[in-house]
Amino acid sequence: MARFAFGLFLAVLLVSPAAAGVIATPALDPDALAGEKVACIVANVSDSKTVEVTATIYDFNGSTMFGPGDIVLAPLRNTRLLANDTDQGHCVVKVRKGGTRNVRVSLHIRTPAGRTIAAVSGSSR
Repeated sequence: MARFAFGLFLAVLLVSPAAAGVIATPALDPDALAGEKVACIVANVSDSKTVEVTATIYDFNGSTMFGPGDIVLAPLRNTRLLANDTDQGHCVVKVRKGGTRNVRVSLHIRTPAGRTIAAVSGSSR
């Protein structure tokens, strides 16, 4: 009986929303005087599954610079989220549907001209 109860508990845990995956990037620090901002790119790398995520860009104090935004990405599609100010930031993406193995996240510093001058990749935590 104890094995059955543990198995049932484990099954509920694995399919519960609390078990959703999280992908986070390291922080980048744009040059505020030059008007640079951080941008987060979220990509669905699956060729057959749609993914649903919630993405947020936070500053170094933990305040929200973008989001949270609920995003649905069709197979092999991506989207860019641009922070609304020039503070240091990092991106946190919660994968609600589709699995973290199908999602890639990167954080970039964008110049006012739209050029990328630095980038880091996110990892699951």
